[in-house]
Amino acid sequence: MDLVFDGKALTTKIQNNTDRSLTLTSTIQALTFDGVDAMTPIVGPDVTVPAGARSQGLVVELPTIADGYYRVTSTATASTPAGMEQGGAQVFIHVQSGVAREIEWAEWDDKTGDGPVVPG
Repeated sequence: MDLVFDGKALTTKIQNNTDRSLTLTSTIQALTFDGVDAMTPIVGPDVTVPAGARSQGLVVELPTIADGYYRVTSTATASTPAGMEQGGAQVFIHVQSGVAREIEWAEWDDKTGDGPVVPG
């Protein structure tokens, strides 16, 4: 699974590496550095992905969120005869003066330090 951020929207891309079709549900969630929801998690409609295929899942415009550093996560979950299968991806975003840009994990980690973040 991939999560792509183009500066405005988040898009999940789902790869089915199994030998059977899977019906998956995608979720996108934006979290502050300390794990608090920055937006209401969004659950997309079920998407059926054929065996061995890649499909676009959920496309969500990033809502206006406060300046700061965010971890945006996505999960795709399928119910299978063996139980639940789940995949995930994440991107890191910095919002400054209302403009969001994707950043590398190292910058996110350096700026947040797993402690309180002061925008600016």
